[in-house]
Amino acid sequence: MKRISMLTFALRAGRLKKQTAIFQLTGQTFGKVDLPLAETPGAEDDPKLSAATLIHDFVEPIRWVTPTVLEN
Repeated sequence: MKRISMLTFALRAGRLKKQTAIFQLTGQTFGKVDLPLAETPGAEDDPKLSAATLIHDFVEPIRWVTPTVLEN
């Protein structure tokens, strides 16, 4: 399975809006993949995570080192 991500920026009403999209190769074409970003993996089995309140959500910056390697 091959996936790529695309980050876009737009300046609207004086605020910078960022959006990340994930695309997956299926056959010969790429299609957009909708990921459940609000769901924490394993939360249903962990009482501390299932009762937690999300205060802040962020994505750590990642850059391409080579065409096949990502780095934080």
